[in-house]
Amino acid sequence: MKFDELQQVAETYNIGKGGKDGWLTLETGDNKVRIVSEYEVLAKHWSGKKAVICVGKEHGCILCKTAEGEKPNKPVAKFLLWVIDRKDNKLKIAELGWTVVKAIGDLQQDEDYKFSVLPDYDINIKKTVKGSGTQPSDTEYTVIPARENKPLTPEEIDLIKDLTSIQEVIKSFKEKALKEYQAMGIGSESEEVPPHIDEEAPED
Repeated sequence: MKFDELQQVAETYNIGKGGKDGWLTLETGDNKVRIVSEYEVLAKHWSGKKAVICVGKEHGCILCKTAEGEKPNKPVAKFLLWVIDRKDNKLKIAELGWTVVKAIGDLQQDEDYKFSVLPDYDINIKKTVKGSGTQPSDTEYTVIPARENKPLTPEEIDLIKDLTSIQEVIKSFKEKALKEYQAMGIGSESEEVPPHIDEEAPED
């Protein structure tokens, strides 16, 4: 999806109002990256510190189903995209929250930093943790664009030319979740709890 489609995503998911190998880990302080793909949305349901990938109510996601009178367990949108991590110049998948991708989308509309499809400069995702750092509100993210455009090097262009698309990555996640559903006999009529896909909630 394109960054100029963020408003549509915001309306769909009602948002914007108010470490492992191959994945980008946002550390406290500076996290300089180069975005090399458009993003795709991965929806998740949260249960404490664990997350369950939402495969869609139409595919039997029982966390999308609620009994009459119960509060809906709405999925949360996460945004996946490929980046070059400037710490080691390796390709990684970044899983970002709304705050960060909205800031990137705002840059696209900015007179000084506007871009067509992808930023042609590096960005710094600055992570600040306040207080105990145990609550989501304790962590803040600021997106700082580089002052100058920086073309990708021939080596970097060669690195990204055979990337697996983010669409395929998300498709594989959902297929894995569906297979685990099926192995446990979970279907659209089941009331069983689906398997947890992730051990810990990723950062916003």
